[in-house]
This record gives sequence, C-alpha cells and structure tokens, in this order.
Amino acid sequence: MMTTSGGVTFFDGATSARHAVTVDLAPDVLRIRAADGTLLGEWPYDKLEAVPAPEGVLRLGQAGSPVLARLEIRDRELADAIDSRSLPVDHSGRGERRMRAKVIVWSLIATASLVGVAVWGVPRIATRLTPLIPYALELRLGELIEAQARASLDTRHAGAAFECGNTAKEKPGRAAFDKLVNQLETAAGLPIPLHPLVVRQPEANAVTLPGGYIYVFQGLIDKAETPDELAGVIAHEVGHAAHRLQHRSGAVAVGGMAFAAVRYIARRFRRRRRRGLRRQDHIADQLQPRGRDRRGCIRRDADDQNRR
Repeated sequence: MMTTSGGVTFFDGATSARHAVTVDLAPDVLRIRAADGTLLGEWPYDKLEAVPAPEGVLRLGQAGSPVLARLEIRDRELADAIDSRSLPVDHSGRGERRMRAKVIVWSLIATASLVGVAVWGVPRIATRLTPLIPYALELRLGELIEAQARASLDTRHAGAAFECGNTAKEKPGRAAFDKLVNQLETAAGLPIPLHPLVVRQPEANAVTLPGGYIYVFQGLIDKAETPDELAGVIAHEVGHAAHRLQHRSGAVAVGGMAFAAVRYIARRFRRRRRRGLRRQDHIADQLQPRGRDRRGCIRRDADDQNRR
C-alpha cells in the first residue's frame, strides 16, 4: 500500500479551509487521513471523478456524491499511481488521446462513406428512380423549376421581354426556330410536349429543365454560323429531355448538398465543443484559488453549452 503525505490538500465541501492530509492507496479504495491519523474518507477508485484543475494539479471528487468534497494532488508520482488504479481518472491523458484517435478514425470512415454515397450511390439511385417518376409529377415539377430558373436568369426583371420572338421584327426568326424544334420533337417521339424558349442571355448555352422546358440562350443563336449547328445543340438538349437526365443531375446535386451540409454541421459542432471546453477550463482556473469545489458550476456550464 502506497502512503503519501506531501503535496496533498483536502477540502471537506462544507468550508473553504484547506487541510493537509495523508493519502493511502489501498487495493480498492483511496483513504484520506488527517494529520493526526483520523480517517476522513474512503473513496473507491471506480467512483473517483477528475475535476478541471490548473496544469500540474490532479483534482479529484466522488462521482454522484452529495458532498462536494475534493482532493488536490500535486505529487506527480501519487497522481500517476491513482491514474493507474482508477479507470475514470485520466491524469496522463492516455484515455483522452485514445478517444480522440477513435473519433478521428470514425470521422474519416463516415466522411469516406458520405463521399462514396455522393459519388457512386446517389447517381445509381437516381438512375433507377428516374424512370419511376410519373410524367404528371414531372410536368408539375417542371413548372415550379422553370419559374425559379426564369427569376434567376431575368436579373433585369424584363418580364415578357425576357423571351425573344415576341416583337414584330423577331417573329420570323421565332417561327423558324419553332419549326426546327417541332421537327426534332417529332423525330424523338417524346411522351411529354416540349416548351422551347429563346431567352435574352449573352452566353452561348442551352439548358434543359424537367417538364420539357428547354432554354436556348440568345448568345447561342448569335454565334451559330449555320442552322445545323443550332440544330445539333437543340437535339442534344432534346436527348436530355428524352432520357430525363435533368432529374439525375438534380438528384446528384441534392446528394452533394446533403454531404456539404453534414460537413458544415460537424465543423460547427466541433468548434462549439472546443469553445465550451475552453470556457470550462477558464472557469475552473478562476475559481480554484477560492478553495471551494465548483463542479456544480462546471456541470451547469457544460449543460448550457450542450443545449445551445
């Protein structure tokens, strides 16, 4: 049995008085004796609780005890001996390091799983589910998305003027465009009608939305040197509508956003947890010189952090 008297201070939880005591390390309990040998307490090793303390100090209490007594140990050899006997006490930090390593490993596994789902799982699921979407639902979805796309692209709030082909000067060009799209639509044999629109955007681009909506940007028509070039681009977009590729792309985008959201929430949680631990350590350092046990305050602060 190990007995140590130097560097050990006991607070009985009733007063702020410091008591120099002797500590005996029995096989199952830690015995605290006064200077005259009076037994002040026997604390089982499995009931010990490490309380936040300044660097170089092991501060102990009894978990679940109504009496907020505590023991402060500055003797490193004694602190290491208690650490080796009590599982809840982790003065050396080995348990915390093991826990951090486990958290890192599981975080990496979870991240790899999310990446796998986003890269391989979501596209495969989208490919299987896309043919099952009813066309009536696709038409309704197309109306909603088209309204959002129009609001996003029409930054000048041009309204009806956002579409090309409504003026007398543009109507012949619009008629030629409709004729070209009708030929492609007939050849494709689509189950839903197409809604081709030429919109006032300077980029040479075209996009397909659910519900048969095809946006052809004015910049694409301006830069097309022959009708065949324009027909090739529109045919490509008609192929998207025929195979409903926009639904798959949307599902992949949702999967990517979900992955990003999980990462954001995890980072926020880790930052908030670190701030909470630093705050607890600061409170313990500020209250330690007063000679009273402040575990209740530390616990309440931790509860406040977890509720936020």
